[in-house]
Amino acid sequence: MTENSISREQTGLDKAAIWLSRLATPTIMPTLVFLFIFIGSYLRIMPMAYRMMVVGIVACFTCLLPALFMLALRIFDRTSSGAKDANSDKGQTRFMFASSYLVCIVLMAKLGMPWYLTAVPLASLLIMLLCYLLGIWWRVSLHMAAMGGVIGSLVMFAMLLGYNPVWALAALVLLAGMLGTARIVAGEHTNLQVFGGFAIGFIIACLLLYPTSSLLLQKLLFIY
Repeated sequence: MTENSISREQTGLDKAAIWLSRLATPTIMPTLVFLFIFIGSYLRIMPMAYRMMVVGIVACFTCLLPALFMLALRIFDRTSSGAKDANSDKGQTRFMFASSYLVCIVLMAKLGMPWYLTAVPLASLLIMLLCYLLGIWWRVSLHMAAMGGVIGSLVMFAMLLGYNPVWALAALVLLAGMLGTARIVAGEHTNLQVFGGFAIGFIIACLLLYPTSSLLLQKLLFIY
């Protein structure tokens, strides 16, 4: 194998890693959880209109609005003639993401949705905030934290609802392995940051979908 072919292969691998990271963005993970439980668990007996409303609210506040904000920020950066402040952009992005997730949680609670549904975006919010906080000292992978949250959520829903999501978990574990490898190949994180992010997401999701801890936290936050 020549140096040119090795270079082309590495370039193709890098591009694949970047595209996988973009497609499996952390903001789609809460919506992914609801799609899995509304299709694969006993919650599929809920009325279609109710399921679509829940998925629509979650997708809007945890995926669509943050994506639109990022797009607007990029357009503003291109048209602005002033100096770009990277730290300011990160701060604005994080504040917008956290605010959007919090509005989603409060709205779901005010609509009288069960605690185990509001616990999903709440877990996502706490995962995000903890990763941001840890990022001051140790930049764990937010992508893998979100993936750990999805897998942890499905494990807990399997216990709560008494169903077997083996095929969904198998697919997600495979995706998690691919995503973790992509983050390492792209040079964004080390092995330890990838595993640490996954562990953080998994543990928080399990804690937030455990009835006692979830209801206590939501009471403390005045959501209910």
